[in-house]
Amino acid sequence: DDLQDTADPTHPPPSIQIAQSEIFDIIQYHRCFILRYNREKPDEANDAMEAVVRIATGTGKRDSSEHKKSRNWNSIAHSTCYGRFVPDTEDDKLRDGSYRTPLKGQTYEQWMLQVTTKAVGIEVNIQLSDFTLQNHKMNLLDMKIMDHPDFALTRRTVCKDSTDVACAEVMHTSNRYWWRLVGRRYDVQSWAPDTRNYHKCKGARNSHFIRKFPNLLRKNEAWISKILKDKIPLLLPEVSLYMLPGDQSSKPFVLLAGWIENPRNAETTLTHTLKEVVVWQNPPVIEIYNVKEHGRRHFRQLEYTSNMSLCLHEVPGEPYPDRVSGVLSLSAGIPMSTVSPTPTLIISRALNSDIGTQVHIPDRFLAGLLPTALVEKYTFWQSENDDLIGYEDHVELDISTEEGEPSSSGPSTRLKVMLLKTDDEDKTGFCNSSAHAIVQRIPVLDSDPEIEKFDTNRPIYTLLHVLAAPKNSLLKELGMLLSRLDNLSHVLVWSTTKAQSYSDKCKIDLIELPRVKLSFKAKRVELINGKVEHRLYSNDHDGLYISTSSEAREVAESLLGSIAHFIVLQNADNGLFVLIPGCALPRRLHQDGSHLSVQIILDRRNQEWIDNIGEVRCYLYPVHNCRTFLMTPSLASSMYLMVLHFITGSYQDVFKMVESCVSEELSAEECQIFNQLEFLGNDCHPDAHACRLKLSAVTVGLGESAMKCPW
Repeated sequence: DDLQDTADPTHPPPSIQIAQSEIFDIIQYHRCFILRYNREKPDEANDAMEAVVRIATGTGKRDSSEHKKSRNWNSIAHSTCYGRFVPDTEDDKLRDGSYRTPLKGQTYEQWMLQVTTKAVGIEVNIQLSDFTLQNHKMNLLDMKIMDHPDFALTRRTVCKDSTDVACAEVMHTSNRYWWRLVGRRYDVQSWAPDTRNYHKCKGARNSHFIRKFPNLLRKNEAWISKILKDKIPLLLPEVSLYMLPGDQSSKPFVLLAGWIENPRNAETTLTHTLKEVVVWQNPPVIEIYNVKEHGRRHFRQLEYTSNMSLCLHEVPGEPYPDRVSGVLSLSAGIPMSTVSPTPTLIISRALNSDIGTQVHIPDRFLAGLLPTALVEKYTFWQSENDDLIGYEDHVELDISTEEGEPSSSGPSTRLKVMLLKTDDEDKTGFCNSSAHAIVQRIPVLDSDPEIEKFDTNRPIYTLLHVLAAPKNSLLKELGMLLSRLDNLSHVLVWSTTKAQSYSDKCKIDLIELPRVKLSFKAKRVELINGKVEHRLYSNDHDGLYISTSSEAREVAESLLGSIAHFIVLQNADNGLFVLIPGCALPRRLHQDGSHLSVQIILDRRNQEWIDNIGEVRCYLYPVHNCRTFLMTPSLASSMYLMVLHFITGSYQDVFKMVESCVSEELSAEECQIFNQLEFLGNDCHPDAHACRLKLSAVTVGLGESAMKCPW
C-alpha cells in the first residue's frame, strides 16, 4: 500500500507514482474549498491540521484517537498571509502578522530573511500545500541528548522510549543549541558550560547581604551565633558569611551566603563556589546549599543537613551522628562540596495557549524546598509567571477515548506552588530575588496536563511548614511528634484554610505520612460534659486518635524505656495503643564494644528493608488495662520490639520476650528483623550474654534452616 502511514521519519512512504504537476493541479482546484471548510468548521479544521503535523513529522497516524487535544489553528492575520495557518502556541507577533513589519534600520535582505526563515516556528500553508517547521530540515535528536538524565522523563512519557526522535533546529548560537521535537510540542535546549568566574562577577552574591557574621549580630540575634559559631569553622572553614541587614531575631530561619574556594588543581574556570547557609531557629537545624548554574539560571542544590529527621530532603550519603546546640541528631552530606561548569539541558513545552510555555524543573533543585514525598510523586513545570505546577508522575500523558476526546485516568491531583514575590527585584541575572510560596494540592477530574477540570467534591488542601511554625505552636509540637514516625521529608500536614499569605494562621485538617502509609484526619468531638475537642483520628486504625494526654505519654515511656520513636493512640474507652513505625531499620549508635551506646539510629531510607515490610508498615501494640505491659499482636511486632529493647540495653525486657519471638518458619519481614541481632554480638554486658544464651536455647531445636543464631 503506497499510501500507508509511517511512524518512522527515517523511512518515508514510497512514491505514489503520480506526476507532481497532476498533484499540483488537484491541490489548486480544491484549495478554495479547503480554505472555506477551515473557515466554516474550525473544530474539524483543527483536527485536520494536527493530523497534517503528525503525518508530516512521522509522529503518528491520521487518526487522533491516541494523541493530544487539538490546538486552535488560525490563518496569520496579515493581508498577504491568508491560508498560512499557525497554532495558538506560536508567538503573538507571528499570529497577528506584525512580524512582517520592518524593524528600524533593517535592510530588505534582512527583512526577507526574517519573514521567510526565522519568524515562523510551525506552519501549514494551504495555498502552497507546504508544511514548515522553522524552515529547517528534520534530523534525529543526538544520542547524548537522548541519554541525558534530565531528558529521561520526556523520553519515557512523551517519546514512549523511542530509540529515535525527530527534531528540527530552532536556533543555534555560540553557547546554545535549540531543537524542537517535531509533532510533540516539546523543545530541548542544550547549553554549553558557563565559562564566567562568578566570584569576580558583580552581583553573583546577593548585594543585599552586607552584614558579616558573627561580628555585626544584634543582641537579640544571639540564637544564630549559638547555632553556627562553633559549627561553621568545621563545616565551611575559611568561609566568610554575610547576611541581610534587617533584624532576624524573630525570624524562623536566617539565610547567609559566602564563597568557598574550589580545589586549585581542578580544571575549571571557577575559582570559588557560592554557598548559601539556612539556619532554622527552633529546633536548631543547619542546611548548606551550593548555588549552581543551569541553563544560565541559578538554583540552590542541597548538599548538607545537620538533622536528617527535620530536613525536607534526605541528603544522599551515609548519615553520621552530630550535635547542634546540644541536640544529638543524624547529619548527612558533604558541606564543603564545590561545583564546576557543566553542560545543561532545558526541557520546555507549549501544550496549548491557555497553559503557555512551561519549563521543566529537575528534582535536585527542589530538594530542601519541598518535602521529598511531593517531589517524588509529582513532576514540576514552571509557568511563564514563575509559579510551579506539579503533575502526578504515574499518570499517562496521552490517554484518549475511541471518539478521540481526552479521557480521565481517574481522580488525580495537581500541586500548585504560587510564588509571593518580595520587592527586592534582581536585575543582575543571578536570580537573587526572593519569594515566599503557598503550596496547594488541587483535585482534578482529568489527569491530562492540557485539561484542568476541578473536582468540586474533594477539598483543596494547603501545605503547612512545620519548621516555619512559631515556637510552642500546635503545628510545631505536632510536627515534632510526627517526626518520631518518619522524617519531615515524608510528613505532610494539610489545611483546608484558604491562605492568602504564607503567614496566615491555618487549622490542621489532614496529616499524611506516605512512606509509613499512615494518615490522620481532624474531627470535632463533643464530649458528654459538653466540652468540645478537636482530635486527629487515624484513617488506618478505626476509632483511634492521637493522644495528647501527658498521663498516656508517661505510661508508654515507662513501658518502652529509651525507645523514643513512637506515638500513643487512644480510643473512646480510654484504651491506649503504642504505634511504632516498622519501616525504619534500627541500629545502635556505636559499634565499639568497649563504649556501647543505647542510642538508636533509624535508617528510614533503606528500600530493601521497606520492601520486605509489606503493606502494613507500622506495629500497633495495645497497652493492657493494668498499664504494666504491652501486647504484641504478631511475631514480627514482637521481634521488632525485642531488637529495640536489645539496642537500648533493656535486657530484662529482652529476656522476657525471647520465648514469644520463636517460629519454625520466618517471613522476609521477620527474617530481616532477626538478622539485626548479628550486629549486637559485640555487646559484652553480662545480661546481654544471658539474653543470647536464652535465645540460643529456645531456637536450638528448630533446625539450621530456621532462626539460626548468628553467634
